[in-house]
Amino acid sequence: MSSPLFQPKIVEKPWGREVWFADQKNYAGKILEVKAGKRLSLQYHERKTETLYLMSGKVRLTYRTLSSGESHTSVKLGSEHEFIWEPGYSVHIPVHTIHRFEA
Repeated sequence: MSSPLFQPKIVEKPWGREVWFADQKNYAGKILEVKAGKRLSLQYHERKTETLYLMSGKVRLTYRTLSSGESHTSVKLGSEHEFIWEPGYSVHIPVHTIHRFEA
């Protein structure tokens, strides 16, 4: 019998790193480690829903779900779309949602 254990894949990024503990055709699991003062690029997914849990630190979350007919390339985001995300809370990001994390 082969072992069910494996070494996660580490992907270094300018803002920190991703620790991939699952990378299958229809499922991915990863931990994001974001350095203080760094941010990820503005994200938008047509087919991917994400649920994330914040373990430590504080994150500024930019978040807006698009209305029918809106394009993610032309939407303006203001402070009303920013939230402070604190440890112990989760965020659900459905498809067609613009989002960004900044530590």
